Parts: sequence; C-alpha cells; structure tokens
Amino acid sequence: MIGLLAASGGGLSFRDLAELINVRESEVRTVLSTAFGRTVVLRSCNFNSMTDSCDTVGFAHQTLGKSALVALGSDLERYRSMLHSWAHVYQDVDNWPPSTPHYLFTPYGRLLNLPQAV
Repeated sequence: MIGLLAASGGGLSFRDLAELINVRESEVRTVLSTAFGRTVVLRSCNFNSMTDSCDTVGFAHQTLGKSALVALGSDLERYRSMLHSWAHVYQDVDNWPPSTPHYLFTPYGRLLNLPQAV
C-alpha cells in the first residue's frame, strides 16, 4: 500500500487501493485503522458536482511521502506500472466508462507528467 500511495502522488480512494491490491475495501480500511494509519490522512475531494465526492488517502506529511519515494528506490517503477496497467483497463473498457475511478482523471495526469512516468 505504501508503494502505491507513494507512486500515485496521492488521490487514491479506499476503493482504488482495494482494486489495485485485489482485496476488499473493508480490508484497506482495517489496515488504515492500525498504527500504519497514523502515517496517512483522509482528504475529502469533490468532483464535478456536489453529490460526487469521495475520500482519498495520502501521506500525513510531505516528509513521509518523500521518505517513501527514497526507500522504494527502483521499486517505485513497479508501482507506477501497476497504476498504468490499472488505467489501461478503464481506458480499454468502453473508453473511460462512468465507473472510472476519479483518480484516473486528474491526479493520474500529474503522474503522467513526471519523467519516465510511462
């Protein structure tokens, strides 16, 4: 989970993380309720309408995110590849269906702008 949070740059929801690591959303919530959960924060996000909102998970402090990036080193690309593969699934299924996770619209675009992101 740390690898995905670091690679994504933030903005993944509980559902996104669960889908990416192939577990139930409740399992992600359980992990985030442990001591590990003190290293992350939930952020509310609003998208195109007042009724379309979610909670995203990110590191509690910028230093934690930077430390995770350093600790991951070359493994970071493996997690970025997971995100790219996940995005391609939604792109290939009916060309970005309504069920596409919100992360893939805005936060993912920032990842694509990073050097060696694709």
